[in-house]
Amino acid sequence: MELFTDASSTKGFGGYFKGEWFYSSWPSNIAYPDKTFSMAFLELYPIVVSAILWGSQWTTKRILFWCDNEATVAIVKKGRSKCLQIMKLMRKLTWCAYRQIPQTSSQCSTTSNEVPKQLRCNVVLNQAVNELWNSAIANTTRTVYDTGFRKFETFMLLNGFQFSNLPPISEDILIYFIAHCFKILSLQYSTIKLYLCGIRIGAATSAGKAKIEDHLIKTLGRWTSDSYIRYIRVTPASIKTAQSRIQEFAPPSQAVLEVTTLPICPSISVLVAIEAILNPTNDIQPFVEQISVTEKLMKLTRPYLYSELIRACFMGLIDANEKDNELNWAAFTYLKLPQVVVKMNQQAPRNDFSTDIEQGIDLLLNSVPLLDLTDIKLNCDCVQFLLLEFTKHDLITESQSQRLLHRRSTESEKPAKASDVATKPTPSLIIKAEPTVGSILKTLHTNVSALNSSSANTLDADCSKNQEALISVLCHMLSGKSFDLIIAAAAANGTLQNFAVKLVKINEYAKQVQQTQGESSKAAQNRALLFDISFLMLCHITQLYGSEIVTTAPDFFDTFFYQWATQCLPEDSKYKCIDNHTPTEQNKVDQLLGNLLKSHELNYIMTRWQEMCTNMPFVAQEILFAWEHGALSPDYVKAMVNRSKSKMLCLPIIMSTWLCSYMNTVGEESREKPLKMLQFLKNINPTEGEVHFTERSHLMSNILRKIVNDILPVNMKDKTNQHIPLKLLPCEVLDKCLKNLFSKGWIDMQSVYTLEQLLNLCGGDWFSDRTVMCMLEGSRLEDLNKALSIVYAIFYMDLEPLTLSLILHTIPKFLQTSQHTNLLTDPRGYILAKLCVMCITSAQTAKTAEKDIMSHLRRGRKRSRKEIELDEMEEPECRPVKRSKTMEPQLTLDAEGFNFGESSTQDFLTAKEDGETSPTFDAKDHLNKALVNMFRLMNAISQERSVGPQISFIVSFIEEAIKCGPQYSRGILQFMPPQMLSQIMRNMPAVFTNQQILHICDLSTLTGRKWAAKAVCQNARYKHDYINIDRNS
Repeated sequence: MELFTDASSTKGFGGYFKGEWFYSSWPSNIAYPDKTFSMAFLELYPIVVSAILWGSQWTTKRILFWCDNEATVAIVKKGRSKCLQIMKLMRKLTWCAYRQIPQTSSQCSTTSNEVPKQLRCNVVLNQAVNELWNSAIANTTRTVYDTGFRKFETFMLLNGFQFSNLPPISEDILIYFIAHCFKILSLQYSTIKLYLCGIRIGAATSAGKAKIEDHLIKTLGRWTSDSYIRYIRVTPASIKTAQSRIQEFAPPSQAVLEVTTLPICPSISVLVAIEAILNPTNDIQPFVEQISVTEKLMKLTRPYLYSELIRACFMGLIDANEKDNELNWAAFTYLKLPQVVVKMNQQAPRNDFSTDIEQGIDLLLNSVPLLDLTDIKLNCDCVQFLLLEFTKHDLITESQSQRLLHRRSTESEKPAKASDVATKPTPSLIIKAEPTVGSILKTLHTNVSALNSSSANTLDADCSKNQEALISVLCHMLSGKSFDLIIAAAAANGTLQNFAVKLVKINEYAKQVQQTQGESSKAAQNRALLFDISFLMLCHITQLYGSEIVTTAPDFFDTFFYQWATQCLPEDSKYKCIDNHTPTEQNKVDQLLGNLLKSHELNYIMTRWQEMCTNMPFVAQEILFAWEHGALSPDYVKAMVNRSKSKMLCLPIIMSTWLCSYMNTVGEESREKPLKMLQFLKNINPTEGEVHFTERSHLMSNILRKIVNDILPVNMKDKTNQHIPLKLLPCEVLDKCLKNLFSKGWIDMQSVYTLEQLLNLCGGDWFSDRTVMCMLEGSRLEDLNKALSIVYAIFYMDLEPLTLSLILHTIPKFLQTSQHTNLLTDPRGYILAKLCVMCITSAQTAKTAEKDIMSHLRRGRKRSRKEIELDEMEEPECRPVKRSKTMEPQLTLDAEGFNFGESSTQDFLTAKEDGETSPTFDAKDHLNKALVNMFRLMNAISQERSVGPQISFIVSFIEEAIKCGPQYSRGILQFMPPQMLSQIMRNMPAVFTNQQILHICDLSTLTGRKWAAKAVCQNARYKHDYINIDRNS
């Protein structure tokens, strides 16, 4: 079915439908239609009359409207117009559609529309409107219009007219142009008329480019309707330029957290302490990312940032109370910090880079008492050593270094250094250890095939011919504190894993036996020493820096030490399962028992040491059970234990791990005899004639002390590493620790270890809850800011799991429980919002950095329990998917209790306009799913009609996300439901400025622009109503 209508401003209007037609002149109430009403109104009039006359025949039929006015087509398509008279006709047409035209399409899932439902949901009418819209002006007609305007521009230029945007137009000029077209170009009348239409259209386009106001274009162009807008040609480049300018319409740059007013920057102090103490083997890149994000969130200047980094290092050197911690701090300060600064400059190059560092050190030199105390503690000029390293890395020039040293020497107030001090300062030792590590690693660089080389006098040389030289090098490393110094330097420059892998290679070589050629007594003894020393070194490295140093090397999954360390060696006060110890051959266990019982020495020749180590736990088991059943006396047990540790010191370590695992499975009453066996193993009696026994025994004692300490009774434990008092509850310990940190504004080593143990003991959910509660106990804004700065950095101990706990556990508790509502009132509310935004931003940045460097584990740190559980929930494949309603089960975390279910009338993740592609994101990412659920909860709260602390917190959260800047805010606000903005502004009018609205909504999508326009209109309406109320009052 087709309907044809037309109208003339001078003659009238008419319509034709299925052989029936009507015609009429304009009624008396429409006087002077050519002057009073637009052509769009006149063309719409017969359409409405047709609906009144024949609408009853259109039931369940398809009707095609034919109209030759593009403006009318646009009005029918949109369902609205600025003209009041046209809107009256549209209401009449809508009413006719509602009364007489049934709905022929499925229900549209939407909450509000300006176009009535019967028209909006009718597929047939939509198709007709689209066809009229696209056919209003043919492409050929548009081409002719453009040609006409180009001809007019050429005519003006040839006649000496100069113009930039709009060519001048007057009646006389148009007469000359018509004459030019007729005489010179020999054009027909119809073509000239089309050219004149093109001039009109081109003038509108040029006026738009010249940024002339719309109402002036309409007036100057003598347009009687708004249809001139359709003739303004806007290029895609212009649209992109306008969009970029809108996005650049950013609010003034603000810091999410202001810390420059504090004496020191707490966040930098805590971040440096965590990195130096807990993550000494980490790569540089993750720490640089942490510092960069903190710098941007807090808007720190580079000189101030450099000053705080060095200050935190010197404070750590003063606070270090043990030799190992002092080595780690010195390695971080003098070896790792210069590399960090170099990396920061590479990521964000600056022309005045060396000047920034010089200014930062100048700021640090103002802290004379701190520098003097550091010099006294380490017995050296610490600033001088640091400047030497900065100069070595080309961070500052020699002249800058000399100026800073001169200022330091003139301002220093420390007493004169004693002249009889013979020991070298720790900075000097650690700096000299770095090239030593390099030379050692150079010898370990080649692979196993280099063992056949006879020319190289190094660790990777032919071990069968150079075993004595190899043993000499290894034992020299064990003398004194050399080994700890070397591995501390290797950890700082990122080569410790390479060093450990080479030790694994030596250990693997030492377990091989030459079956064909036989083995001499000397060669067998050297092979045993290589196995023993490499085993002891690997145990010590694993205890200090974590098993990931060895276990993350994929080439050594089948090596002996890897298998033993993962199955037997205790880590983080956790003993392994006793069932992991499996004997290979019982007859070899019996043979070992016989040798120990009959005072026979261990045989070196043709011995497979890995088999002996595998069987040794069951030797300990047989000895223990025989003792418990009275078959052996204590003296016999002691003698057998002493014989086991007389030559190979790796054997008592293996026996101790089994005894500790056994004691961990039995009660207190059954631990007496295993405990005595551990005491026998710990007591070392030097054996005469054993090569390098002293160096090996010293290292073995340190390893055993750490293995058995956690299983010992309370009165026998070494309480140096026990940071949680037994008589206090964990919540009391945490509160006391945090309050101490909040009061002084920086973190000490004791607090770092305490917080780490509490996190491992009680889990992320508990730690997040208690930390946030303690942070919000303050009342002064300055105290709250200081506490926030410290808590934000503390979360970096295990950033993503703690951020998930904050989002999924702590925040919902505060939003949904009445007893926590008072803590959401400002300023506590927006302090908590700042913490959420900063942690989310940092976690997202850290995940991106991890993907870039292909590192999922931080070396030297075990994965948290929550992290392991979340990974176990993952499917094998994880790829970005489009947001769709079918993905709903993956986007809601039912286990956490925040599934708002399928009952929602509109899934905000799929809110988009027709034809608009859905954005993609990783639907299996835990952080993304957590953000989705948090925004679902916020959306439900925002729909309530009451305004309270919860709504205020939500507003603060959005405002703080905007402060992060477009680089970070979009990663958070992309999960915000579009309708949530309108709901908030309905409850709290004008709570967001137009600038903030443009950054809340994603202007790159049609949906985002739609909701942004609606929010801006809400602001304008509120402003208008407010002004009227003010005037009336």
